[in-house]
Amino acid sequence: MVIYKMNKKKFKAFLSAGTFLTCGSILGTATAAVTGGTSVLNITGYITPSSCGVTWANSTIDLGEVSQAILSSGEETQIPGRSGEIYLEVSCDQSVANGVAVSIRDNQGAEDLPDYQVSLGKAGYMVFFHERPLTNVGVPNLITSTSLNGPWDSIKGSDVVVRNKNYYLSVAGEDTTTPLSAQNYKYNFSYQPFIYKLDDIEGKDDRIDLNGELSAQIYYL
Repeated sequence: MVIYKMNKKKFKAFLSAGTFLTCGSILGTATAAVTGGTSVLNITGYITPSSCGVTWANSTIDLGEVSQAILSSGEETQIPGRSGEIYLEVSCDQSVANGVAVSIRDNQGAEDLPDYQVSLGKAGYMVFFHERPLTNVGVPNLITSTSLNGPWDSIKGSDVVVRNKNYYLSVAGEDTTTPLSAQNYKYNFSYQPFIYKLDDIEGKDDRIDLNGELSAQIYYL
């Protein structure tokens, strides 16, 4: 039998080399990670154009009780003490470059009614009148058109009544009919209610309800 003898220095070197190889093998195995499931984070959103809202100052005009004792049998009666004022406000999140227009429509008006009368049912109607408007950039002039594409005309003289058919309302600067760029618009109106002559009202011996409905819509120009 031949016994191989190794001196201490060589033996220590051998052990060191063996240990290094073993550790290297272990480390190599540990870095080979096994992958699992995945999860995705989605990021969404959107950009909207400038928008405007339109609001009546009050949602209801209450004419209260109207006694037949104050009404005329032979002619229409303007209901005394029931005239008033109201405004329509348009608020935008920023100035609208080319301005806005509004339309005011009688939601229950009969086709045979003049376009300045707002129906109150079978017993009467209401007339609205333009007052001076306001904006966040000053006190403008009122302009109207039968088309959103114009042409626009200034309101003056006999045109002070609010028309509710084929009619658009906007504002312009002084001495111009070009719709005004602004962020906030306030259209002021006054109103007067009328009752038809009693002889023409059906069911006048019973209670007659007065009811009307106006809607306002905005358009970006």
